[in-house]
Amino acid sequence: MSKRVITLALLVVACSAPVAPPLGGASATPERRATAEMTLPPVLVAAVGWSQLPASISPPESTGPCGQAAPRPKLASRIDPPVEVSRGRWRFTGCVYLSGGSLRQVFIELAFPDGTKLRALVAESTPPDQEYGYEVLVMRDDVLGVSAHLYAVTP
Repeated sequence: MSKRVITLALLVVACSAPVAPPLGGASATPERRATAEMTLPPVLVAAVGWSQLPASISPPESTGPCGQAAPRPKLASRIDPPVEVSRGRWRFTGCVYLSGGSLRQVFIELAFPDGTKLRALVAESTPPDQEYGYEVLVMRDDVLGVSAHLYAVTP
């Protein structure tokens, strides 16, 4: 399972937190940042096959694709509960899978109860018929009540 590390930084006018380097094994992956002002690219709005993927924040249910239960789903995704890796720095790990195909331009949107929405590209293209794992880092004091949406261009 390949991994990409993306840092989502919540920009606060009063202070800014230092950004840590990408997590292990991702040194060849460029670090990407997103802000609350980032919007989904026009390609997703105009593309034939643009989809909002199911995205629940929960632990794996089974050993199926992306931890989904049987029967084997054609499309699967999951986002693990966030883990605080250091004060105010949260790691979300997730997975997407499309049976017999690949997804393009996969974005995650994290929405918080205070109305803040953070977005980032998690994959330009996923490998065909394989799970694709990713990590997203969020700089924020609290992530309680967060919800997520995934968006992608499907074949």
